[in-house]
Amino acid sequence: MNEYYQLNGFSLPGFLPQQYDAAYGDNYTAALYCGFKEIPKSVKGEWQHGWIGPERNINPEFVIGSDGRSSTRKYKSYFVARGDQAEYLQKQGFKHVFAIGLPIIYTEKPSVQRVKGSLLVMPVHSLSDTEENWNEEEYASYIESIAHLFSEVVLCVHKSCLNKKNWIGAFGKRKIKIVLGADPDDCNSYKRLAFLFSRFDYVTSNDMGSHLAYAAYFGSRPSIAGPRPRFERKDFEKTQFYSNAPEVLDIVEKWNKEEFYKIAYPFFYKLPHQAEQMISWAEFQLGLSEKKSPGQLRSILGWTFPERIFFKIIQPLISK
Repeated sequence: MNEYYQLNGFSLPGFLPQQYDAAYGDNYTAALYCGFKEIPKSVKGEWQHGWIGPERNINPEFVIGSDGRSSTRKYKSYFVARGDQAEYLQKQGFKHVFAIGLPIIYTEKPSVQRVKGSLLVMPVHSLSDTEENWNEEEYASYIESIAHLFSEVVLCVHKSCLNKKNWIGAFGKRKIKIVLGADPDDCNSYKRLAFLFSRFDYVTSNDMGSHLAYAAYFGSRPSIAGPRPRFERKDFEKTQFYSNAPEVLDIVEKWNKEEFYKIAYPFFYKLPHQAEQMISWAEFQLGLSEKKSPGQLRSILGWTFPERIFFKIIQPLISK
């Protein structure tokens, strides 16, 4: 699968998949930011990794987005993006909630030249426990029809889609380059996404997702355009999260029927070449104002050591 780690003939420098950490490398990203070479010890808590807008402060599971059973563990520590989320969860009886921003904001913004007029295509992605019935040909045909408007077009797929070969055939036969995006078991996922979103001028998708807020944060111009994937309840109701929290699936189904997101976020629904930058919007959504200093984050995550012991004993050990 190495060809999917390549882009225009060169590797994404230093960002090849490394099986080390779960949740897209959130703890590893935080450890590097805090000055460690490796994760000092497990974080006792759950860190929200995906973008969750304020409109989702209507059900705790819809905010935390874990396994659908977070309401039975209100005693645990939860790390969320923004203050509005922390306040909502606290009102719902969660005892230890900290607004610290999403993990991706602790990834350094790379110094990479943005390719003018370039387009990164990021279709909706699957999960390991979902079943899909998408019309991949229809979406690939749409992208092919607008490709002449851009200097280059590259498809970016989630690791789950790569494993299932979703999107690969339809785009591959149209000679569209393919690159790996996020991988939940890869500690370099955020670095790779930061590189891609800093390099491509435009990012487009066929549905709502965290990738749009991430892209906006790094300066790409995000959009939702083309044929949307069909939402069928049966494709999701057997997954761990929705089987544990069917009331959230009811909300998702209702919002899809009402085209809720098109009303709530109309600025996304543009032709890809007409999309605009929205960095300030993304900074709020991802919780940049809640970003902690390395010292503060070490304390919150339970990684605080006396400085003398750390630099004389711990740092030499983890550097070997």
